[in-house]
Amino acid sequence: MKNNLTKLVRVYMIFGSVYLGLESLIHFSNLRLLDIYSTWPKEVATFSSWMSIFYASLAAFLSILLLVLQSDLEKNRATIKLVSLYGIFHGSLLIFASFTVSFDQIYTLHPSLGFWLPSYNSFIFVEAVLLYVFAALVYLWQKRN
Repeated sequence: MKNNLTKLVRVYMIFGSVYLGLESLIHFSNLRLLDIYSTWPKEVATFSSWMSIFYASLAAFLSILLLVLQSDLEKNRATIKLVSLYGIFHGSLLIFASFTVSFDQIYTLHPSLGFWLPSYNSFIFVEAVLLYVFAALVYLWQKRN
């Protein structure tokens, strides 16, 4: 069980790294802002573009960090625990947002903002669940080792 859990944590971190890498590419390209430039004020569009690029930079950093951390789980044990605790915090923010903000209605006029997903609220809820699963896996892995 111990080896399987270690492998699962490593695979989960690689999956997270790939996901964040793709997320970074999407935000660096500003794909999510494609249909706002003709209707939003220039100041708002410029600020949104900057925030998208800033987020892309953070996602790229986290993608690289996960790859580095998974290369030696035992050596990086404390940092992995910290990342999983942050995952709980970020997942909680996503769940709060998914229940309090109606992204699906707000993004109706600008579907690129929700990356053309039919239910963006459900998407961010699933992201939160994946973060909670990661935290649970890390907890179990650390408890068993």
